[in-house]
Amino acid sequence: MELSSIIGKQILSPLGEMLGYVKGAYLSKDCSKLSCLICIDAEEEEFILPVRGILALNDAVIAGKMRLGAPTGIPSPVGSAVYSHRGELLGTVSDFLFGHGITPVFAVMKDGVRTTYSADCVSAEKTVIVYPDAVARKAAAPRKNSSSRKKNSSSASESASVSEQPKKSDPKGDGPAEEGFRLNLLGKQVKKSVFDGQGFPIVRAGERITPEVLLAARRNNRLLQLTVNTLTNIW
Repeated sequence: MELSSIIGKQILSPLGEMLGYVKGAYLSKDCSKLSCLICIDAEEEEFILPVRGILALNDAVIAGKMRLGAPTGIPSPVGSAVYSHRGELLGTVSDFLFGHGITPVFAVMKDGVRTTYSADCVSAEKTVIVYPDAVARKAAAPRKNSSSRKKNSSSASESASVSEQPKKSDPKGDGPAEEGFRLNLLGKQVKKSVFDGQGFPIVRAGERITPEVLLAARRNNRLLQLTVNTLTNIW
């Protein structure tokens, strides 16, 4: 089933009473399934229908009485730009295909050509990024912060060590070391702004690192500075 086919559908009670229509959707954080539907009733009031509250889904959505107080998961990325893990623009998300017995996939359009990517390889929490496989995607997922300062300090040292690897093992910066380097930085929050050689900001303090930021930092020889400025113990 395509997510686009659900948007706009009528929502009916089991007795056929008109409850409203589907306005939008949220996916689970791992992009493995539909999480909930954002709906509008006859009075244009919004309500949230969890997937477990859907009794049937055909020409109309048949819903029970179950409702949520707030959406769960992540907003549907349909319409969002999609990047490869190397920062290349792959196109725009045109649809999300899911259903029983199939692996969910994202449909991406670029220059009129539609390509599908397994949801196992896609991260859509901040920027929509396609990884080579599920293992690479899992490795790039942000790790939870430890309550221990010593552990944070150790992680900072490891990150600094990783930042030096591309220069030692691959001067051109496009080999396996550079790939691991990129995966470690994507999604991290910058503690201090990074500027290019002319004084223009590549990324400002408090912002997250996206594929576009990585590309700009690499072009301006600011990858090491970008890494250092994601660490906790900077002034």
